[in-house]
Amino acid sequence: MKKNPHNIQIRTYYRKYRNLLCKLLKVAKKRYYTNKLNSANNNQKWQVINEILNKTTNNIPQKLVNADDNILTNNTDIAEEVVAFFTNIGPNLADNITNNGDHNKYLNRCQSKSFFFHSVSEHDVFTGINHLDSIKSVGYDLIHSKLVIQSSFIISAPLAHIINCSFIKGIFPDQLKIARITPVFKRGSSTYVGNNRPISILLVISKIFETIVGKQITNYLEKYEILQKFQYGFRKKHNTKLALADLVKDIVTNLDNGYITIGIFIDLKKHLIPLTIAY
Repeated sequence: MKKNPHNIQIRTYYRKYRNLLCKLLKVAKKRYYTNKLNSANNNQKWQVINEILNKTTNNIPQKLVNADDNILTNNTDIAEEVVAFFTNIGPNLADNITNNGDHNKYLNRCQSKSFFFHSVSEHDVFTGINHLDSIKSVGYDLIHSKLVIQSSFIISAPLAHIINCSFIKGIFPDQLKIARITPVFKRGSSTYVGNNRPISILLVISKIFETIVGKQITNYLEKYEILQKFQYGFRKKHNTKLALADLVKDIVTNLDNGYITIGIFIDLKKHLIPLTIAY
């Protein structure tokens, strides 16, 4: 093309094979991402989608503006500002919430059966370890879940002893309460700390504790039917599809009976947003 820019035949061949190459690249790219999405779990699917959309995964703020309107660029200053903001946001919001009376009026019924943690066996811990996600990031101790899974035969017994001691004494080890916090920018001004969402990366041992405790609490809640049947989130055999199916069913039923259905949808773009409702 450069040597013969006015040669019509060469230009025609070039355009033909250029278009063919672009078409083949699009087909190959589509096939590649289709296979990647089909073989990915839920968390990996979002990573693939972000890759397709060319979204950067480095959302850590490079600078922040503090309450005194000073621009912070030092990593230590940014970290301290993030910690101060999210440490105090709960108490600050609680102070601004008006007490509307006795909370007991919102409780439909009391459960006469008390909940107690029961001791766990080596097998329980072994099962909990092997349900860990081997792809998750590591905590501040840099111990990866893959290493814990591979050594589960060895560490299950001592971990079961530690967990049982924690249940008996009612104490959770302080070192296991430490998490690695990463502020991830969501939307709005990137320099405002409140527009970031704190993501906590727990230690692998903490996650094992969480799995054991969560299983016992969930079994108790399900056994005595404490959770509402319309609690769709964070429950086995419940998801957004079931919530939508029940919503559509209610709308269709009301339309068949001659009623008008009105829906109120609240989009909480940020966590810890207080709502003031006046009656």
